[in-house]
Amino acid sequence: MAFAHIISLINTIEFHFLQPLPCLIFDDKEMVESLCEKIRKLQGFLEESHKNNNIFISNQARRVLESKIRGVAHDAEGWIESDLHRLYMRFNSEERPVKTSQSLYQTLQQLKRRIESIERRYHQIERNSNHSVELQRRNTIENIKASSFSQPPSSDLKNVVLVGRDDEFLTIMQKLISDSEKREVISITGMGGIGKTTLVKRIYEDVAIISHFDVRAWITVSQEHNFREILIALHGSIVSNGVVGNSDLEDELRRKLTIRRYLIVIDDVWSIEAWDDIHRWFPKEDVNGSRILLTTRLKQVADYASSEDTEICVKALIRLWVAEGFLKQELNNTMEEVGENYLHDLVDRGLVQIDKRSSNGKMKSCRLHDRLHSFCLREVEREKLLYVINEKNVHSGMLQRIMRSMSTGSNPKARRWISSQIIRDLDVSIARASKEIRSILYFTNEFKWTYLSPKPFTFLKLLRVLDIRLCLMDGIPSEIVNLVHLRYLALRNDSVLNLQWLKLQSLQIIIINTFDDSESYWGSMLHVLDMPLLRHVYLPKSCFLNLPKLVQGNLQTIFWLSLPQRLRTKLGFKTIPNVKELGIYIKEKNPYKLLPGSLADLCRLENLKIAVEEDICSRGLFQLPTAFPSSLKKLKLIYTYLPWEDMGIIGTLPNLEVLKLMGYAFCGPKWRTENGFYKLKHLQIVESDLKHWTVIADHFPVLECLILSCCENLEEFPSAIVDITTLQLIKLTRCSSSIVTSAKQIQEERLGFGDSQFVVHDFHTIFGSEPVRQFSRREDAGYISSKKKLIYVKKIKE
Repeated sequence: MAFAHIISLINTIEFHFLQPLPCLIFDDKEMVESLCEKIRKLQGFLEESHKNNNIFISNQARRVLESKIRGVAHDAEGWIESDLHRLYMRFNSEERPVKTSQSLYQTLQQLKRRIESIERRYHQIERNSNHSVELQRRNTIENIKASSFSQPPSSDLKNVVLVGRDDEFLTIMQKLISDSEKREVISITGMGGIGKTTLVKRIYEDVAIISHFDVRAWITVSQEHNFREILIALHGSIVSNGVVGNSDLEDELRRKLTIRRYLIVIDDVWSIEAWDDIHRWFPKEDVNGSRILLTTRLKQVADYASSEDTEICVKALIRLWVAEGFLKQELNNTMEEVGENYLHDLVDRGLVQIDKRSSNGKMKSCRLHDRLHSFCLREVEREKLLYVINEKNVHSGMLQRIMRSMSTGSNPKARRWISSQIIRDLDVSIARASKEIRSILYFTNEFKWTYLSPKPFTFLKLLRVLDIRLCLMDGIPSEIVNLVHLRYLALRNDSVLNLQWLKLQSLQIIIINTFDDSESYWGSMLHVLDMPLLRHVYLPKSCFLNLPKLVQGNLQTIFWLSLPQRLRTKLGFKTIPNVKELGIYIKEKNPYKLLPGSLADLCRLENLKIAVEEDICSRGLFQLPTAFPSSLKKLKLIYTYLPWEDMGIIGTLPNLEVLKLMGYAFCGPKWRTENGFYKLKHLQIVESDLKHWTVIADHFPVLECLILSCCENLEEFPSAIVDITTLQLIKLTRCSSSIVTSAKQIQEERLGFGDSQFVVHDFHTIFGSEPVRQFSRREDAGYISSKKKLIYVKKIKE
């Protein structure tokens, strides 16, 4: 864990001294750059010393050096941040830039001397070594083999079926064709010869199973097996192309299965290792009702294959890495891009598996299997870096003992991160042990109302990350703005927060969630975007933000930017030139139009959402901009009530890949495509009064996915849809039975052309004059968020 300490130290120094901060006057940047170079050399030593077969010094000497490096990095970072805390608090009090104190200079000089001492020790050991470093390095490069872990798909242990009961056939059938859209694993276990395979063959060949799944495949593993041959056989039964290497086979297999509802039988699995090797061939992001049916003689294999793993939001994970200072800065890459590269490397090594992808194909969530999670947890707890607070250790008194040990003395292994599942005992615990804590993350399975005491915030001087968004609070203590080292703040609050947010000079990421963002007015946050280091902002739609006065080049994400009357004439988008994701919310009852050239100034914008307040619900209040940035890849419009003729503007966007039209984004009975959509891969329409749709195939040359939800008036697809050869999936939710029939006719025509990859999925089809509940329509369509279920009750539509 010395590596984590050294990376955090160098990022802390660069964060505070090598970028312009309006609050701090620091003149000796050359000294800091020289210091950073020395720290990077120690970082290089740590990287080399952990490579396989590259140990050119004894294990004992290496451990001693690592211990020294960890101790130096830990102490220095604490001293530096403590000195900076005093300076930043002084700046907040005097409201003018402050000069670096002499004690801070002395701290940096002392750090330099301690690093030079370690360097001398390192070179002495190297000189005394009798090994050939160069030879060892060559051998290491030639023989490096990345160890790999894999994780099984998500399911519940209730899906393990024991053979021997009379109703096992119906039980398994019900699990396979249930309404659950999430991919599940059903394991059948029992001793050899009791009929597991016979039972599965009967199920596999059942007419209901054949009609329910788009594709079926059967592989037998057995005790002696060849994974290459198994993979080729499975690939050949699903994909008709030639084969090259294993990675190509796996990638193509996953790609073909992703858009199809499949049933894969894996018969006679003898070991956990065999399951680990096989399950990674299948896509994890399936939400189309796919199933894997596994048979084994060993209950531990069945339990392992069906055990629950942990889903992780990729964006949140990478932004936590950025805030924690875990990432190495790379030339020409943002820290977020560096984090994405790190995560892809973990995926390639088999340590992490992709769970879901967004509509543009990027990784949306990933999974870490419970066994790997437990291993990581043991390591960080062994190093005393993390402590998990839960009901078990609170009741046992362990929490109090740990916290007392953390609050006594200077311990290089003091815990930096707190992960809490309960909030009631957190205040007292933190107050005792807050000297070393850098992060507090609150996780729970349900929202709970609680009172957050201001007491801990008096002590948490070095806190960087505070994520308590799952804790429901009536108010936030004003002392929170004294956390001057805070880089990541996530909370949930429905009351007005009149706090002095600009005091949080180090803040990079701010996330404030509410249950009802339509009632409050967040006046104190008008100038939040003036914070110099902000990168990502997620605030309620009712929080009226002023665009920054000066150019803020760090800003990459803003949700939501509400546009009141006073901001119409000078939006000033030129002050946020590097924004990649932007949400614009319009809450006005008068006609509104974005300035023609304003959005075009955002030359790096890739993801844009524009929403009009739902309650307005009148046509003509919003006019589509005539110019968008050419970089735009994703566009989402909500309640904009635009005429279909305006779609011609969107169709010309040269790089648009994803278009989502939600809540009558466009209205009117007829849509005739006139041009473009040359790179559009994903089209989704939710709630529309569209009746007649005319398409020329050339207008959607690369369309892959078409999703319609709550489009009851549309009765058939344009005939040209069948000619879009790239189209692989049509998904229909709460649409008329006639449009479902039309989609399946297209599927039959494509099948007649030899295209068996095209799939149609339909859910909650509407027959005849069936009444539709407004709330369930939007919920089924994925439009209403779960939080609104707690506060709104929709009436049944007459």
